[in-house]
Amino acid sequence: MGALLNLSDHQIAVLAFVVALASLIVSAASIILAWYAICRSNKNSSAATLVTLYEGFRQAWQRFLDAKDDSERQYQLSELMNLAELTCAIQSERSFVGGSRELVQDYVQMSLSLLVDNEYVRKQIPAMFHSPETFKYIRRFLHLRPNMELSKRWSSVIEPPTCPIPKE
Repeated sequence: MGALLNLSDHQIAVLAFVVALASLIVSAASIILAWYAICRSNKNSSAATLVTLYEGFRQAWQRFLDAKDDSERQYQLSELMNLAELTCAIQSERSFVGGSRELVQDYVQMSLSLLVDNEYVRKQIPAMFHSPETFKYIRRFLHLRPNMELSKRWSSVIEPPTCPIPKE
């Protein structure tokens, strides 16, 4: 091939090196561009999830506050707690990034604070436990947050009831 182009072996080696170097630069640029696109996509997805959760919480709070009787109020509280659990689960997967992550943490912390300060809520939560796994992501969220006061206020409310060990 070198004879066809009138190139020496050294010139072919230099040309191959230049082509390899150019390929490396293009590959690195492609990786950087892909990384940037993924980061932007994560931020956009995070923001969209935040908006959806915010609207879900707004509606859940409204339904809970507008409940006409105790049965409906208890049902709406369960829905609100399930949404808080779902949000804490998404948060624990680190699905939120940047400002969305901070906003979700602050909102969930504020919501949990409002809930635990309500005597009705504190009385209703034990009946919501179906297994030791119930509200595990809320417990994890509270455990990982620096707000120890909130964690203490929730500790007696959110811990799953212990089942007595049957005697043989």
